[in-house]
Amino acid sequence: MYTVEITGWERGFNKVACTSTLRSVAKLSLGEAKRTTDAVLDGSTQRVRLPSEEEARRLVEFLQMHGAVVRLA
Repeated sequence: MYTVEITGWERGFNKVACTSTLRSVAKLSLGEAKRTTDAVLDGSTQRVRLPSEEEARRLVEFLQMHGAVVRLA
């Protein structure tokens, strides 16, 4: 398992795109994706576990494009 840490957000952060990315790439439910995005906006570090390195790297790339501060842990 690979862990992606979402530690914050930058100016221009796109909440809807972040939630959609979490749903499509990480396969989170709508509720889980919304809670994760809201927690990041509230300043909480969130961790998402993915089964493959390729999926984890793809999630990092997409979230960074939408203004999230992310790293592969």
